[in-house]
Parts: sequence; C-alpha cells; structure tokens
Amino acid sequence: MKICTSELKYELVFDNFYILIHYCINEREFLGILHMSNLQNKEMHFFNEISDAIIITDIDYNINAWNRAAEEIYGWKAEEIIGKNIMDTIKIEYQNQNPKDVISEFEKEGSWKGEVLQYTKKGDPIHIYSSVSLIHDSSGIPKNILAINEDLTKTKAIEKKLRISERKYGLIVENALEGIWMIDEDDRTNFVNERMAQMLGYSREEMVGKHLLDFCDNQYSQIAKKNINRRKQGIEEEHVFQFTKKNGEKIYTNLNASPIFTDEGKYIGSVAFITDITEKREAERMLKESEEKFRTMSEQSLIGLQIVQDGKLKYINSKAAKFTGFTPKEIEEMNFHDILDHIHPEDIKKVQNRFKERVKNPHKLEDPFQFRVCSKSGDIKWVESLNRKITYQGKEADLIFLVDITDKKNAQLELKKSEEKYKEAYNRANFYKDLFIHDMNNILQVISSSTEIISHSFEDRKENDDFSHLMKMITKQVKRGTELVSKIHQISELEEKDLELIVIDAVESLKKVIEYIKKTYREKSLEITTKIRFKDYFVQANELLEEIFQNILINSIKYNEEEIIKIEIRASEVNDEQDDDTFLKLEFIDNGIGIEDERKQLIFMKGQQSAKGSKGMGLGLTLVNLLINKYGGKIWVENKMEGNFHAGSNFSILLPKSK
Repeated sequence: MKICTSELKYELVFDNFYILIHYCINEREFLGILHMSNLQNKEMHFFNEISDAIIITDIDYNINAWNRAAEEIYGWKAEEIIGKNIMDTIKIEYQNQNPKDVISEFEKEGSWKGEVLQYTKKGDPIHIYSSVSLIHDSSGIPKNILAINEDLTKTKAIEKKLRISERKYGLIVENALEGIWMIDEDDRTNFVNERMAQMLGYSREEMVGKHLLDFCDNQYSQIAKKNINRRKQGIEEEHVFQFTKKNGEKIYTNLNASPIFTDEGKYIGSVAFITDITEKREAERMLKESEEKFRTMSEQSLIGLQIVQDGKLKYINSKAAKFTGFTPKEIEEMNFHDILDHIHPEDIKKVQNRFKERVKNPHKLEDPFQFRVCSKSGDIKWVESLNRKITYQGKEADLIFLVDITDKKNAQLELKKSEEKYKEAYNRANFYKDLFIHDMNNILQVISSSTEIISHSFEDRKENDDFSHLMKMITKQVKRGTELVSKIHQISELEEKDLELIVIDAVESLKKVIEYIKKTYREKSLEITTKIRFKDYFVQANELLEEIFQNILINSIKYNEEEIIKIEIRASEVNDEQDDDTFLKLEFIDNGIGIEDERKQLIFMKGQQSAKGSKGMGLGLTLVNLLINKYGGKIWVENKMEGNFHAGSNFSILLPKSK
C-alpha cells in the first residue's frame, strides 16, 4: 500500500457530476476517486484555488473542465478552450518517449505521468510535469480523462542557472592559478583543487583525508596549530607559510585563510587560497644581492652613476659626487634647482631643455650629452652623460652614467690648435710647391730657349763633337727636368683629390701606347710582343691609364743594356674570391738589368730614387702606383727568372673590370 505523507482531496463538479479526487502531493500521483455522484448544482470549493492545472476531457480528448491555474499556465480562458480537442489545441512533445507508446501505455494502465514540453497560446514552450488518469463511472466504464499538470518552467530555468553556476564554479576552482585547500573541524583535508595538489607534488586523492600537519615540518606544525586556533576564533588572515612537498622540498606560500561556520555558529573547518611564492622570494633575495653588488661595484667604478626616479635623486656614487666636490649625502638632499646652481651658466638652458625632452619622451634612446659643472671649490669640469631606463626597486627609473671628459676636452682644444697650425703649414707648403713649379718651369724654359739661340749662333761649330754632345746633354736634361716638374705636380694633385673613374678599353689603350713607344725609340733595337686573347677589355680607370703603360714600357727600355731590348706583354683575367671581384692582369716582362729583391717594394714609394741601379729619378713609378691604387687595382714587380734578378723584371698590374 502506498503511504502518502502529504495529500489533497479535490472536489470537482462538471456535467452534473460531483467528483472527490484523492491526490498525493509529494509523489505527484493520482490516488483515486473517493466519491462520485450525480448531485446537481453543487458548488466547487477548491477547483480554482489549486496551483496546478486541472484539465478534464472525455475519452475522445475533448476538454470538459479547465481551472484558473490552467488559464494562467496555458493562456486560454475556460470559455475559449472548453469543447475543443486537447490534442488539436495544445502541442505536446514527450521527453525520450514516442507519443504512440505513451498513448498505448495510458490506455493499457489507465494512467501515465512524466515530464513533457507543451506550448502556450502564444507559442511559448513550457515544461510540464503531467499526471494523467482515466475516470470510471460507477459501472466501471471509462467516462473521462483527468490531467493534473504542474508548471516546471521556472524550476527548470533555476536548475539550468544552477548547473551553469556549478559548472563555472568548477571551472574556476579547477583552473585557478592558486591552490584551494579545505579542511574539516578535525583539521583533515576534505578538498583540494588540482593546482594545490600539483604545488605539493601529490595527487588529489593522496591529499584528501590527511591531516594538515602531515604537510609541514615540526617548526611550521607549531605555527599551523596556532593559526588553526585563530580560525576557530573566527579570525581571517593572510600570512606566509612554508609547506613540505612530497619529495621533501620546501616551498614558501602566501596563504589567505578564512573559517567556515554553520548557521548556528558551529566551526566546521576552514578554506585557504594559496599562492606559491618560492620563486618570488628567491627573486627578491637575488635582487637584494644584485643591488648590494651594484652598490659595491658602483662605489669602485671610475664612472659616475646616478639613479633618478619620479624626479628625485635616489642614488649617487662617490665618483659622480666628486665632480661637484660634495658628498653623496649632501647631493641626495638637494632639489633640482639646487643642482642647477652647480651647472655652468652657459649650459643651464641646455640642461633644462634636455630634462624637458626626457620627460616628454621618457623611452627615447639619447646620444651622450656634454655640459659643464662648477665644483664646490669653483673648478669647472666637463661631464658627458648618458641616460638609460631601468627598473629600480620595482619601479621605472633613469640610470645616468657620468664621465669626466675635462682632459678629453682640453686635448681636443690642443688638437684643434695643432690642426690650425698644420693647415697653416700645409697651405704654406702648397704655396712653395706652386712657386717651385712655376719658377722651375720658367728657369727650364729660359735654359731651353738659350740653348736654341746658342745652337743658331754657332752653326759652324756643330761639327765639333764635344760641342754637339754638350748641347744634346743640356737639351736632354732640360726635357727631363720639365718631365720631373710635371710629375711632381701630377702626384701632388692625385694625393689631394679623388679621381672620377670612367670605363676604358684597356686593350685599345695599350695598343696606342705600344705604337707610340715604337715610333719614339726608332733608334733602339726594340722587340715588343703581346699575348692578349681579348679583342677588347673594359676596366674602371681614367685618361691617365696610357701614362701608366707608357711609364712601365719606358722604364723597361731605359734600364736595359742589351743590344736587343725584348718586352713581352701578357694579358689574362683573374678573380678575387674573397671580394668577388674580377681583374684584368697585365704582365710586362723585360730582359733589362733587373731589380734587387730588397728594393722591389721601395721603387713604388715616393722619394725613393735610383730604383734601377744608379740611374733614374723614380717618380714615374710613384705616379703609376698612386694611379693604380686610385683605380682600386694593384702593382708589383718580380724577377723574370726565379732567384735571378739579373735576367730581367716582370711588372704585373691588376685593373678592376668595369661592372
């Protein structure tokens, strides 16, 4: 027999029938009809006072009764819906059941109950708990169908919010970056989140049920006992606590603990939110050590150091203080205007503008800044400063490097004076050089003109060998003197300015020079042969390239004592793998008197005369070397035969190929 702890008896009157219904509230179950009679005009006492919808239909589902609760839940008034078929009027969806199976079960058992989804007059879905029963007459014939429907829509919404809230709470707890630990009134663990378990190296299952003191050493066990007593007194507090991990390691935590009491005020445990601060404490320790090291090093530093934070001087080392003659303590007590009093009057505005710019663009990297300071004793010192942003005691600050550059400034002043003296001497030398070239040319011109006059005046003495030889010698030396002056002038100009390079066909230029040399030295037994596989070859040079070829060939002829002067010219292309450049290599191989090994490097240097034996002035090769270097090329000399300089020389030059 079913026992119902809370029941209602409903009195219903419809179609001249009086029905007394027995309904169990807590089981939501129709228990049966206690009485049914044919009493006419009996008043309904409870029909419209019930909070559940009461719906009665005939066995064809046509609605006979519809109470006030049904009107409020579904939206239809009784006069609107009575007489209509409930299946055609109210849309119904069964939860996890087929409608045909529900009807079959109802017809077989005579009752059905469960949750359904129905729709109001406006089309809004509502969750309903429905209890449906067949009503039989006194003869046992099914007469009507009774449905008692409870609106669960608000309950469902609350349950949904509760589930969402529980899910959010669970996500927060399980994904929190801090540990959460709950203990009961016996100080035993009844909950830890995953982060707390990971923090100590346990699984959650290993920690649940264990006493709090199992996770700390003897020293902190005594502290924990005192803290628990404070929780029992209702005290919430935050403090640092040390736990022992499963592997024996110690970790420092920041623990925020609160007691838990029942509504009656009984202590049932506490909860703590715990953050691992081991690394933070270690970082703080290292920072403290670092600051101590910084102070030690800065006090020994030869560079002045200052730290400025929030417009205030936080630190200055002894070296920086020494610039002004004050102690670090005296300077730290100064304000910005006091410090400006010790800046040189001519530099104050510059320092103020620099400070304003720094405030306006605090993260802009600046170049070193130079200004003068006036020391306590009145001495003036030049200082160079450089600012950099740093973090000092957890906040942004300016680290200012200060260097005493007084000696450097004095040296620069002396250097400037020296440069002015050098410039004056240079200009004077240029004046004398130009004077020498001008006057020397005039002298040589006078000598040349005089020799011509003498030659014409003494026509009858031309047959005199001595006189003729003397005149030729004078003429030759005048020509050499003219060439010397010209070369000195060319060398001087080349050393003072850059050349404008153009693209020149080196093969064509060489051919022109060879033809010129052959015509000039017709009286010589001269054999010039070439091994050049290029029809043309373009290099970076200028119009003086022919001068280079001419100088090298003339030297090969001039310093040759053989009856037949032989000169072989070879051309090839070479690559410089290091610089990825290509060069034309020209070799001038002669059978002349050769050059001693110790003099091979000297012949290209300015001022070195008599490079080949005791003859010659050497300025031709100086000019050649200077020109080739300007082109970006190279020149050197080797023996024609290895180990025997007497057999002749091989002058090699590299000319950069045009790009």
